[in-house]
Amino acid sequence: MAAVAGRWEDVRELTPSAEEAVEANADTPCVFNVASLLNAAVASAYGGDDAEAGRLEAKADAIGMEGYRQFLAPPPIRLAIARDDLDELRRLVDAIGPDDLQPWAYEMPAAMFDALVVLGDRGSIQSEAPKWLRPKTYVEPFALRALGFARADESMLADAAARFEGMELDWFAGETRKLLASFE
Repeated sequence: MAAVAGRWEDVRELTPSAEEAVEANADTPCVFNVASLLNAAVASAYGGDDAEAGRLEAKADAIGMEGYRQFLAPPPIRLAIARDDLDELRRLVDAIGPDDLQPWAYEMPAAMFDALVVLGDRGSIQSEAPKWLRPKTYVEPFALRALGFARADESMLADAAARFEGMELDWFAGETRKLLASFE
């Protein structure tokens, strides 16, 4: 859950244990083997170690797991954000379909909204984000932050930061405050 909370340093510290668990579980294909490695790659990218991120991403890809997009698509989106790879980010966002955006698959819309902000895609944000403004849900502050960006509404951004903090999603709150500062 450290990755869902944006606690990237914690994820980096857990990477050796995750790799051990994935190797021990190699004979039993599991979506979480791939997701763990991809989240570790994201943490490495945010930690400034793109070589390690690439190694972990390649290791995840070598497992060959297919399907399970609700679990496996968000980390590559976050990885493209961390790398500032706008072409890859656009490709990943364009591949998101209605079946990917289920209420129980909360990481997917959260990553999508972050990607839409990075891409500056105000139209898609205006179209999608209002549907996700459900109080006290994981996705709500992500949708609120995206709308605040799309509308250049500083009060929405401040509210999103406060909601992230209330959920102890401090890294996301910090990213929201950086976005808010860019409007000042």
